[in-house]
Amino acid sequence: MRSVLIILVVILTCVSVGRAAILKGPYLQNVTTDAVTVMWETDAPGMGEVEYGQTLSLGKAASDTARRTIHEVRLTGLETEAYYHYRARSGGDVSPAFTFRTAPRRETPFTFVVYGDDRTNPFIHAAVAGQIRKFRPDLVLHTGDLVVRGRDYDLWAREFFGPVGDLYARVPFFPSLGNHEQNAEYYYRFFSLPSNGSARREEAWYSFDYGNAHFIALDSTPSTGGSGPGSEQRAWLEKDLQSEAARNATWRFVYFHHPPYSSGNHESSVPHQKALVPLFDKYGVDVVFNGHDHTYERTWPIKGGRRDDRNGVVYVVTGGGGAPLYDVKWSPWTASARKVNHFCLVSVDGKRLTLDAVDVDGDRFDGAVIDREGARAVSLIDTARAGTGLKRLFALKELEPYGRAEALTLSSLADSGDVETRRAFARVVSRVQDAEAVPLLRRLAGDSDAEVRRSAAYGLAALGAPATDVYVRLLQDADAEARRFAAVGLRVSPDSVAAPALADALSRPDSLVRYQAVIALGALSGRGPVDPLVRALKDGTAFVRRAALSAMIDAGRGEAALPTFLEDLRSRNAGTRQAAAEALGRIAAPAAAGPLLEAARSDADSRVRESATAALGSIRAPESVPNLLKLLRDRDARVRGAAARGLGVAGNERVIPRLVAALDDTVASVRDGAASALGRLTDQPDLVEPAAWKAWWREKPSLQRSRRKAEERDR
Repeated sequence: MRSVLIILVVILTCVSVGRAAILKGPYLQNVTTDAVTVMWETDAPGMGEVEYGQTLSLGKAASDTARRTIHEVRLTGLETEAYYHYRARSGGDVSPAFTFRTAPRRETPFTFVVYGDDRTNPFIHAAVAGQIRKFRPDLVLHTGDLVVRGRDYDLWAREFFGPVGDLYARVPFFPSLGNHEQNAEYYYRFFSLPSNGSARREEAWYSFDYGNAHFIALDSTPSTGGSGPGSEQRAWLEKDLQSEAARNATWRFVYFHHPPYSSGNHESSVPHQKALVPLFDKYGVDVVFNGHDHTYERTWPIKGGRRDDRNGVVYVVTGGGGAPLYDVKWSPWTASARKVNHFCLVSVDGKRLTLDAVDVDGDRFDGAVIDREGARAVSLIDTARAGTGLKRLFALKELEPYGRAEALTLSSLADSGDVETRRAFARVVSRVQDAEAVPLLRRLAGDSDAEVRRSAAYGLAALGAPATDVYVRLLQDADAEARRFAAVGLRVSPDSVAAPALADALSRPDSLVRYQAVIALGALSGRGPVDPLVRALKDGTAFVRRAALSAMIDAGRGEAALPTFLEDLRSRNAGTRQAAAEALGRIAAPAAAGPLLEAARSDADSRVRESATAALGSIRAPESVPNLLKLLRDRDARVRGAAARGLGVAGNERVIPRLVAALDDTVASVRDGAASALGRLTDQPDLVEPAAWKAWWREKPSLQRSRRKAEERDR
């Protein structure tokens, strides 16, 4: 009987193995000059095998001998810069044959793609992936948010693996963590990434070399990706940037989710700007890619917070992979910005780098060139000077991304009778960051063609040129883009003479013009009228309202907005009340403490109570801390979490015992709020998990005594 059972088990096992079907993949990971990892998932546990070789007959094989559903086979001993054919096999299922190339030698040109935030809409993601495939890149990087919820297994097929088809069967893929991945185990199971040596989070951040470039992927997620002074990731990053591989690389690229510079809905991530940007400046990073904001934005080269075309770092937000698109505004650091589904295509050829932004239709809508030798730009200028017709137009088009001051010697083209020549030349001049370009741009701003005027307005604004007369005139232009750039120009070179024109612009139908006009009025630092800004607090577009409030606060006029938001706090609409509570928290006037406390205690909507509680933490009023401590015991978990976070702002060392007690709350968001508050009050950036805080607490007997006294007072 025993032998019969054994035979039956063997038969069932064989049937199970034979029926194993490939669900995801195969796909390529962690490619080097002599190795690559092949991964795939099957619907039943079993062993896996990869057949491979440099011809279609394959001839070699590597196996995954463990029985599992997610297979990971490392192919080693490969030739550098060589093409291989391969296929994956599990049980009776065999994948189609695909090809890949190992990493190239330092001198070999290569291309890579960067994109992010493909979650939510698999149809758009599939279209983006289809366009990426047409450009045949050598590798793809991802700035995070691959799926809406990383802990939901089904979404990995629907939103990520399904839409990309067989793209990653041919092109190695290197992701970084976004907040929507939720630090889920699936992320670490589905991907095989270079090790960072961490005992706790080995693949959360990493680096690798490819050609003459050094790539660094970071974890910027708030709950897990500590990058402040003293954090494990920051220590690793600084060491990596000083490594021989990084120092010897011609190009250094960094990518992660939350952008240090962004003009989208989420705006710039100030914590990462403070923690990471100084390291990028110090160690000569060339380009930083981010996501999070579902937009495209490219900055001018920045160093030390200022534009520096020679030594600065270019920051690119590329979050257009499929998530709902956000409005994108314009900031003093912005070189180009657009609300569009897209990806970035980067070509590296020795000491020249070309970055193109490509939309979902395959059209290149923005580009930049970093050329450390410059010979190509000089040749294009000579061609534009001597050439005619299409030859000259093509030379000007290629010259545009270089932004070379030598192009100003082509000034006679500003008077060309051919409108296409004037347009192309205006685009070239608009990218030149040299004061010598201002007279030429002023002349082009009076051109009869709207596209020429638009480029001139862009160039003047990018230079921060004091051209109030031109900007005021262009605020009335028929071209919407020209009006927007004119408002940007008045923002970066504020002039009280322009205040009436800016106030008038607040009545225009274009929300981006109104937004820039609000910022420009705020930039007058109290020299402009406040009434237009108060009116803008009721604007129909949310980001204009937020900008108006920011402008008033920055100009020291925040309390002038109090009546508007105190009235809104009594609105019948819960969304209006919530926005009012958030705004009152930003104003942080003691006069708002009473109404906010009433809303936190008794509003019918849980979200309003949460926002009002959070706002109390921003107000420096004597009663704020006692009230927050009471709200820390509220029956509503939203309120308790907001109270914990608020104590991190308004509290001091005395509230630490109460926050430690909140680490035992039954709701995770409250525990996370308490941990966050403890981090602010104790300057312990590397402690993020409640368990780590409890271990820290056990080593603080004096504070424990304070907790017992607090509990006695409560009783």
